[in-house]
Amino acid sequence: MVFTCGVHAEIEGTIVYDERQPDTLIATFFIYNMNEFTDPVYSAQLLFTWDTVQLQLYTISFDSSIFLPWGGLTYSIDSTTGECHMAGAGVTPLEKDSSGIAFTAYLIYQNHDFSGADKSTVWNVIFNETTVIGRCPNGVDDPFEQLPDQFYLSQNYPNPFNPTTTINFSLAIARQVSLYIYNVLGQEIKKVDFGYAHVGEHTFVWDGTDKNNQEVISGVYFYRLKGEQITEAKKMILLK
Repeated sequence: MVFTCGVHAEIEGTIVYDERQPDTLIATFFIYNMNEFTDPVYSAQLLFTWDTVQLQLYTISFDSSIFLPWGGLTYSIDSTTGECHMAGAGVTPLEKDSSGIAFTAYLIYQNHDFSGADKSTVWNVIFNETTVIGRCPNGVDDPFEQLPDQFYLSQNYPNPFNPTTTINFSLAIARQVSLYIYNVLGQEIKKVDFGYAHVGEHTFVWDGTDKNNQEVISGVYFYRLKGEQITEAKKMILLK
């Protein structure tokens, strides 16, 4: 499952749960569109939590490229309460075009109990002492939770795919929307502008090429629908 949320819509994050590995939960947090955050970012705090009754943290890794100006993030892990606090700061602000994976956590299901584990994690993101994302993906404070009937982004089909796949979405309110495709590093490889899209169903067929019409390699990709007051992302797999 993929959850996307953003309180101000300048910074967006996606947590992906991948249950392909037996008894293992993989939670990956992406940061997109740093160039849309109006103020220079000199400090950041991230909180990742998990249900210790159902899950045990196996390992957590960090992508240093986003926080390279600060030399990475410092972190502390409390396995008893199920919390990982991450923080970083520096005199140099983060690069405006920064995008990618902030952290990837690997967790093990306790006693093979899979019930509700997909809703047991939440995270907070604070830039410059201001909360920009809070308590997702369980939806407690998700600003888009109140708009479930205004749009719908379908899972692509087929998935996995080769060489093409179809992405459908529907709108209950006409609005400006765009579809973005990212690689696993969070880099934007394709953007499709639908302009002021009408109410109803819309379809896009991706042929596995990037913005330069070059074929991309096999792997995991993410597609994200973004518009006025809406955003949602899902994962797809290209196999050649």
